Amino acid sequence: MPAYQPCRHDLAVVAACGGDDSSSGSSSEPLTKAEFVEAADAICAEADVKNNALPEPETLEEFPDVLRQGLEIFEKQLNDLQALTPPEEGRESIDRAVVLLGEVNEAVSEAADLFEDGELEGAQARIEDLDPIGEELDELAADYGLAACGSNS
Repeated sequence: MPAYQPCRHDLAVVAACGGDDSSSGSSSEPLTKAEFVEAADAICAEADVKNNALPEPETLEEFPDVLRQGLEIFEKQLNDLQALTPPEEGRESIDRAVVLLGEVNEAVSEAADLFEDGELEGAQARIEDLDPIGEELDELAADYGLAACGSNS
């Protein structure tokens, strides 16, 4: 079973869309779309480097730890992205991505728990649940103009 790397595909794409002003607590002026894309892509590129440095699990027992390490990277990436004040342009896409981010975060955490409990089929199923979410997030990122945050980065 290949290692699931949350920031490399599904999570990187989702997080690229950031959050809204209410979730970030930011009171700064909204960025322009170009500024938002540049800042988000820089955050995603940094997270991708860290995620690519994660070790490949050599045993099933190592999967939960690697998943949780990836989740830590994702959470920092998400927090950094949510600190950005996005423009009004494309706000619906950003809001949708935030909802999907929550689903991804929950699924990865549950998969790690299931691996720890020896429920391999359940863990694999939770990881596979991310495929359609990742596809939607890839589309949102591409449509918004993000490059480093997409699955092809």
